[in-house]
Amino acid sequence: MALIFRWFFWKTTIAAIKGDAAEKINFQIHTGPALGAFNQLVKGCDLEDWRLRNVDKINIHLMKETAILLDERIMFFNKLR
Repeated sequence: MALIFRWFFWKTTIAAIKGDAAEKINFQIHTGPALGAFNQLVKGCDLEDWRLRNVDKINIHLMKETAILLDERIMFFNKLR
Protein backbone atom coordinates (compact mmCIF):
# COMPACT_ATOMS: atom_id res chain seq x y z
CA MET A 1 0.00 0.00 0.00
CA ALA A 2 2.87 2.36 0.79
CA LEU A 3 4.22 1.88 -2.73
CA ILE A 4 0.85 2.77 -4.21
CA PHE A 5 0.67 5.98 -2.15
CA ARG A 6 4.23 6.95 -3.09
CA TRP A 7 3.48 6.36 -6.76
CA PHE A 8 0.26 8.38 -6.59
CA PHE A 9 1.92 11.32 -4.80
CA TRP A 10 4.80 11.26 -7.29
CA LYS A 11 2.42 11.08 -10.28
CA THR A 12 0.15 13.87 -9.04
CA THR A 13 3.04 16.13 -8.05
CA ILE A 14 4.58 15.78 -11.52
CA ALA A 15 1.16 16.46 -13.09
CA ALA A 16 0.86 19.67 -11.06
CA ILE A 17 4.38 20.81 -11.98
CA LYS A 18 3.73 20.17 -15.67
CA GLY A 19 0.26 21.74 -15.51
CA ASP A 20 -1.35 18.68 -17.09
CA ALA A 21 -4.98 19.82 -17.46
CA ALA A 22 -6.23 16.24 -17.80
CA GLU A 23 -4.92 15.50 -14.28
CA LYS A 24 -6.03 18.79 -12.71
CA ILE A 25 -8.38 17.09 -10.26
CA ASN A 26 -5.45 15.04 -8.90
CA PHE A 27 -2.90 17.87 -8.46
CA GLN A 28 -0.88 17.59 -5.25
CA ILE A 29 0.78 20.74 -3.95
CA HIS A 30 3.02 19.97 -0.97
CA THR A 31 3.32 22.94 1.36
CA GLY A 32 4.13 22.03 4.94
CA PRO A 33 3.49 23.97 8.14
CA ALA A 34 4.16 27.39 6.59
CA LEU A 35 0.80 27.37 4.82
CA GLY A 36 -1.01 26.59 8.05
CA ALA A 37 0.84 29.41 9.82
CA PHE A 38 -0.07 31.81 7.01
CA ASN A 39 -3.72 30.76 7.17
CA GLN A 40 -3.70 31.59 10.91
CA LEU A 41 -2.08 34.96 10.17
CA VAL A 42 -4.75 35.99 7.65
CA LYS A 43 -7.72 34.68 9.64
CA GLY A 44 -10.28 37.46 9.90
CA CYS A 45 -8.80 39.69 7.18
CA ASP A 46 -9.49 40.05 3.47
CA LEU A 47 -7.00 37.28 2.61
CA GLU A 48 -8.78 34.61 4.63
CA ASP A 49 -10.53 33.27 1.51
CA TRP A 50 -7.78 31.63 -0.57
CA ARG A 51 -9.59 32.57 -3.79
CA LEU A 52 -8.92 36.25 -3.08
CA ARG A 53 -5.17 35.78 -2.60
CA ASN A 54 -2.78 37.22 -5.15
CA VAL A 55 0.98 37.41 -4.85
CA ASP A 56 0.95 41.22 -4.67
CA LYS A 57 -1.70 41.28 -1.92
CA ILE A 58 0.13 38.61 0.07
CA ASN A 59 3.44 40.49 -0.20
CA ILE A 60 1.89 43.77 0.92
CA HIS A 61 0.22 42.04 3.86
CA LEU A 62 3.47 40.33 4.91
CA MET A 63 5.45 43.58 4.64
CA LYS A 64 2.89 45.47 6.74
CA GLU A 65 2.80 42.77 9.41
CA THR A 66 6.62 42.65 9.48
CA ALA A 67 6.81 46.44 9.85
CA ILE A 68 4.40 46.30 12.80
CA LEU A 69 6.42 43.53 14.45
CA LEU A 70 9.71 45.38 13.96
CA ASP A 71 8.23 48.62 15.34
CA GLU A 72 7.02 46.79 18.44
CA ARG A 73 10.42 45.18 19.02
CA ILE A 74 12.32 48.42 18.48
CA MET A 75 10.03 50.20 20.96
CA PHE A 76 10.48 47.39 23.47
CA PHE A 77 14.28 47.47 23.27
CA ASN A 78 14.35 51.27 23.42
CA LYS A 79 12.42 51.09 26.71
CA LEU A 80 15.11 48.80 28.14
CA ARG A 81 17.82 51.43 27.67
